[in-house]
Amino acid sequence: AGQASFPAWRTDSQGALLWANEAYLKAVEASDLEDGRARNSALDPKARDDAVLAAKGQPSTHTRAVTIDGKRRMLRIHLFPAADGASGIAFDVTEELETRDTLAREARAHEETLNHLTDAVAVFDSARRLTTHNSAFSNLWGLEEAWLNDKPTHGEWLDRLRQSARISAMRDFAAWKAKELSHYQEPGLIPDETWTLPDGRILRVARQRQPSGGLLILFEDISDKMGLQARF
Repeated sequence: AGQASFPAWRTDSQGALLWANEAYLKAVEASDLEDGRARNSALDPKARDDAVLAAKGQPSTHTRAVTIDGKRRMLRIHLFPAADGASGIAFDVTEELETRDTLAREARAHEETLNHLTDAVAVFDSARRLTTHNSAFSNLWGLEEAWLNDKPTHGEWLDRLRQSARISAMRDFAAWKAKELSHYQEPGLIPDETWTLPDGRILRVARQRQPSGGLLILFEDISDKMGLQARF
């Protein structure tokens, strides 16, 4: 721990600094251990208070902003009981949290884009669970958002369509379902299909395998287009 790149330290039962590694001393701007002990340097006041609680048998883990070298950093600070005191370690998770925030923003933007599409879109992951869908998808199939947000499997979704008579009755549903689920492993492009629903609507069904092993499915209502072709 002495040579570790992350701050590590020990305190007595009152939260007074006993030992610290170089990373800790640098973080609290102490010239050496003697200087750090003389000033009882801590990452922040809460770290000192948590050390007292840890010494009493109450370990803690908190993530919060700490200013280090004039910069605001997000640290995940762990304090746990040690012999007649407490030990602490802290990890800089600034980049991790920034990446998470960026991914969350991108996911929200992606969801907003999908919800502006008139075509219904659903994405299943490699475990065949529904991870993303737009409002057109839930409207097309008349499924509750709460149920969809529970991430049903592709197979469970097909079963639900059959049970609610959202898809046309077929002679061998089990064989059709197995064929639908086989698209995750099939090599090459997956040809588009048309589904005729019980209410007479006709859908173009396009599928695209995802790099992660999942499957994207798009449903386009082509009823008007097919009707126009029939008239001509």
